[in-house]
Amino acid sequence: MDHRLMIICMSFWMQGLLSENNSTSTESVHFRLVRGASRCHGDLEMKQQDGNWKPVEGSYGYRKLGNRVCAELDCGSAVSVRDRDGFSRIDSWKIRPDCDESALRDCFKSHTILYSSLELNCSDSVRLVHGSSVCSGRLEVRSNQSRSWSSVCDRHLDLHGAQVVCRELGCGAPGLLQGAPYGAAEAPVVQTFQCE
Repeated sequence: MDHRLMIICMSFWMQGLLSENNSTSTESVHFRLVRGASRCHGDLEMKQQDGNWKPVEGSYGYRKLGNRVCAELDCGSAVSVRDRDGFSRIDSWKIRPDCDESALRDCFKSHTILYSSLELNCSDSVRLVHGSSVCSGRLEVRSNQSRSWSSVCDRHLDLHGAQVVCRELGCGAPGLLQGAPYGAAEAPVVQTFQCE
């Protein structure tokens, strides 16, 4: 039986599904988060062609772009994207406001003055996949033990759990849809979980 959970407005903090990794930096080929409290939280930096890293200017707090960066870092969904105040005369990256490029790296252009850095907080224990917006999709969670993603069966999430998810992500009130087109679960299905 194909169990799919279609959740609009969701992501959450779940007991027992938090990262045990004490690293304060997460890095992909092109992006990394630094100076944060956990591996999926910090100031966003992007690698230059010469291999050096420089910060991303936070003048555009794009949540959708944040979700793409979090996904590339294997950190779930963006919980918050905010500007960190500060003014420096350094090389940085600036987000193109009209970006809808398929290659995430193409959404940035080189910039010489950093007005504020972009602080990104990703949830490394939960993500929404195959949705049409940052607050929709099939819910997947990751456990500490395996560090692999699993889909949540729709019969194991009640309204209270959905409210916790939506509140944590800042996506408003929950709406549950069964049979919506978010794709079949590709990962193992989680049978039980408990929210804080």
